[in-house]
Amino acid sequence: RSDILYIGVLKVVARRRGVGLGLVMVERLRDVFGGGCAALVLEAKPVARYDQTEPDGPDNDPFLGSDIDDDVYDTPFTAIGAEAKAKLRRYFEKLGMKRIGDTDFMVFDMRQVPPSRSRERFATLASGGRRKG
Repeated sequence: RSDILYIGVLKVVARRRGVGLGLVMVERLRDVFGGGCAALVLEAKPVARYDQTEPDGPDNDPFLGSDIDDDVYDTPFTAIGAEAKAKLRRYFEKLGMKRIGDTDFMVFDMRQVPPSRSRERFATLASGGRRKG
């Protein structure tokens, strides 16, 4: 096992924030795509709107510049700067992720994957928080 599952960007629209959807999405990505990987890595920092002059800006990325981006970027987060990064680190620590040194990167050792309930949690969130059954 030497592959790494890297999550480059994770966006949650404002109306879905605050219910743990980000954790469920990471857990689900881990469950579906993490088989055979040694680690899952992500950068725990708030997403920022790209500068139009940057080479990786919306003009060069078909997944940026959408209505979803407008909602994500135009709705203020409850924390900014270093406070936001610390909040995101605490958030992803709930999945057992560990910070890599003094960087914004966090890692999850895939050899320690606990039994997942991501499918059940995703279904609950998708139904507006109501459990089926």
